[in-house]
Amino acid sequence: MPDIDLLADPIPTASGSGNVQVATASSPAKKVKFSSVIDQLGETEINTMTQKELDQAYANHTEITGAEPPSEAEPIPDQIAALKQRVVDRRECPCADFSVLTPFGRRLQKQMKARSWVLQVDGTFKGLDVPGPPSYDAWAARWKVYRSALFMLRYPSEIAGQRQVVTAAALEEYSDRIAKLNAEFPETWHLVMQAEDRCWGEMFERYRRLLTKAAAVGRLPMAIDFDVATPWTGVFIYAARDIDFWNEHVVRPAQNFIARGRRCMSQQRAEEVNLPRGPRRSCWFLESVEEVAGNVAEAMEPLDGYYNWDIFVDADFDRAKEAVKRGPRAFGNRARRTDSHGAVEVIRSEKHPLGWGHPLAEQGNKLAERAGGAFSLENPWDSFAWGHPALLKILKKVNVRCVLLNQCAYGAESVKPPAIISTAGWILTVNRTCKDVPPHYHLEHGLTGKVFDPNVGQQVWRTSLAAEYPAGLCWSWAEALRAWLVSDEGIKIMTPRTLVKTGKFNYILVRLDHYMKDASKESPLLASEIKETKAEPRQRENSAAVGGLRDPRRAVARSQQLRQTGTEIRNVIDEFLSEELIARFENTNGYQVNLFKKILLEANDPDRSTIPDWLEFGFPLGVNEQIVSNGVFPETDSVSASIKASQALGIFLEDWDGSAENYKSFEEAGAKGQAELDRLVECGRATK
Repeated sequence: MPDIDLLADPIPTASGSGNVQVATASSPAKKVKFSSVIDQLGETEINTMTQKELDQAYANHTEITGAEPPSEAEPIPDQIAALKQRVVDRRECPCADFSVLTPFGRRLQKQMKARSWVLQVDGTFKGLDVPGPPSYDAWAARWKVYRSALFMLRYPSEIAGQRQVVTAAALEEYSDRIAKLNAEFPETWHLVMQAEDRCWGEMFERYRRLLTKAAAVGRLPMAIDFDVATPWTGVFIYAARDIDFWNEHVVRPAQNFIARGRRCMSQQRAEEVNLPRGPRRSCWFLESVEEVAGNVAEAMEPLDGYYNWDIFVDADFDRAKEAVKRGPRAFGNRARRTDSHGAVEVIRSEKHPLGWGHPLAEQGNKLAERAGGAFSLENPWDSFAWGHPALLKILKKVNVRCVLLNQCAYGAESVKPPAIISTAGWILTVNRTCKDVPPHYHLEHGLTGKVFDPNVGQQVWRTSLAAEYPAGLCWSWAEALRAWLVSDEGIKIMTPRTLVKTGKFNYILVRLDHYMKDASKESPLLASEIKETKAEPRQRENSAAVGGLRDPRRAVARSQQLRQTGTEIRNVIDEFLSEELIARFENTNGYQVNLFKKILLEANDPDRSTIPDWLEFGFPLGVNEQIVSNGVFPETDSVSASIKASQALGIFLEDWDGSAENYKSFEEAGAKGQAELDRLVECGRATK
């Protein structure tokens, strides 16, 4: 063929038909690699599927599920073609990289990263971003796309008689395993995500070989129905049931991570730590001290690092005293009783407060005798422990005082009145009782009986769930501690006990009182130098705000007019409204604006002029129209980081799997809230 100058103008050629032909170059076909759709490390080019093949793929999906995949679970053609090429054509493992296999194809096709924590040589954890779904919700959205793509694939007839690559039951069992691990360890998604990715990349092919050999000798494990021609159904099931793998890569590392509180820990201490057998509860007092008094006091790690010692052995007890003195909370508790809900062995009585030789009572007695020095002790006010001779002797000391408080005054569901004896005056300033706070509700029947505890998955005594102090009580103690630390008395007592770093290289520890002998130095504990924490202004604003929509009971308790108006409304309803009128009222379209307006005006509510307008003209979102503040909630200068994160998460998730949650109050309303929302949609006041 003659040479053609691509830069020259085309030369027309005459023909019988008079048409003009122009020399053109054909456009190269688009090339897509595995790294763009299912595997970041894959450099293989994807063989695109024809329209006929794609139509058949969707028909295969319909055959299994009865319908085509929904939009949020629909794979793009390149994703289908890549999996077909890997699984069907090349008979490789059906693994996929969820950092690139995303819903909606290229619209959300980004290399997502999750925050991981890596254990260092010195026993500390280091944050690291690793590729992968940043949360379980993101993983579940990708899993739906992956599952839809697998349902579309079929092995050719000459291999397995047009059989699907993997069954729906196998995929469901595998995804349930991931969901259960995430539910059990929600704080360690990075471990679950990495283990799941490692299972695909490192174990699936190993499982296939293992099951193939087992099938050849007729010794398949776990009652798995394995077919060599279509192996991946058995592999997914085996992977879901391989408890040893998940324990090694998720359960034990997660327990280790949680037990250390994600805090810095020396290697020596890490080697001494024993993992807890049950779920670790939140240490609210530690968190409260860090939040309220973190700038004047160091919140040290709690004793539940699980050191391997027994405080009832003399040598171990000496070690325990170096950290903290703490014993069984219930050794003198009157909650040990037999009633209609069950039986618990009784170890003490009114006549025998020391018990009659029961091992638990003897341990408690020994612990009480050994207690000495500065201390604080809390027990139920009617506990048998207060009759112990050692405690009676301690109570006679001049510097020991006792205080009674009610935990319901600090947010608990029941009265739960503990008595506290202590030589620390600051802890005794927290002493509110039920009558010292506004009206509130108590748990019906108190703490009797059992209730289901989702943390352990079984019925437990209510008293065990109430063992934790309410957050409000911990917060009050933390505030009292901070106030004492910055007081003259606190500074005087703590200065000799406080160590500061000094010296040329700032590594010598000296007592603060010796350090202060230099007149040019000022105490770091001086109240004038104590800066206000970020939480304190917010707490003052919350205390000053009415409460309103966040806590209606608090708003009612603080307003005599609201209570009076509520009583009048109830009397009218009880006297005049029949079942017919109530039904007609409930079935009326729209909100009863005039009724709400009259109620709010009568009660002199701060939102008396704002809420009726919202009910009639719509609720502002703060985007095009500013939300008016009437003092019900404290104002903010800017959108908080948590709100920004929630907005970003909502945009990212787009509720692909329908698991996005509404406001907590809406979720708690249950069927009533959903019925009201459905009514608004039906009336045209809201859209789905």
